[in-house]
Amino acid sequence: MKIPILSAENIGKTFHQGGQENIILNNLSIKIYSGDFTVIMGSSGAGKSTFLYTLSGMDSVTKGKVYYKGKEMGRLKAKEMARLRAEDFGFVFQQNNLVSNLSLYENVLVAGFLDVRQKTSEVREHTEHLMKMMHIGEERFRMPAHVSGGEAQRTAIARAMVGNPEILFADEPTGALNRKNSEVILDILTELNEQGQTILMVTHDIHAAIRGSRVLYMENGDVKGEYLFSEMQRQDDKKREEDLSRWLTQMHW
Repeated sequence: MKIPILSAENIGKTFHQGGQENIILNNLSIKIYSGDFTVIMGSSGAGKSTFLYTLSGMDSVTKGKVYYKGKEMGRLKAKEMARLRAEDFGFVFQQNNLVSNLSLYENVLVAGFLDVRQKTSEVREHTEHLMKMMHIGEERFRMPAHVSGGEAQRTAIARAMVGNPEILFADEPTGALNRKNSEVILDILTELNEQGQTILMVTHDIHAAIRGSRVLYMENGDVKGEYLFSEMQRQDDKKREEDLSRWLTQMHW
């Protein structure tokens, strides 16, 4: 029996404002298996990013449980949770959040040094490999202010991957990029997934969503539907987009 690497059971997230309870997540359950490329879509305010943050341990749940490799994350101590996020999870956001006074290479290298499991020589070698994979090897010694948004975002992906994370969490990774740079980022994420990387991505862009193996559609804090791509669709981007668009219309996207 296949065991999920990450799962959630009936998780909820609420907050109170002006004496009124606001429901952000409503009894959500999910199972993510190693090697999955799961995409979360939905209208603005549906709870997509909050769902991703609770699954990654960056935010707490009001009720329910989140499990990583069979361990309940809510029972972990603060230091254990911090270590888990640093060693097993990688994060990419819409804004690259690079350190402005470090070069692209140094931004990735410093993140790698935070992983005490790797030797210094291994971190340097892995950083060089990632910079080449992200097509920024020639720009690696430039400062963030002197490169394009696409190059900066590719550096952010390299930084997220330098610790060899089990799961890569991506929140609108192409949201601030033009179509050309977005395609480069999506090609990289696809390549990583083909190499076995587990990815959980939030996006509003159907062009990005078709890179996944399945799409979850959220509405009012709940998952309203799940769409699985077939092997035949994986060979035809146009058909994937047409079929997903048709399904999203049925979901009232």
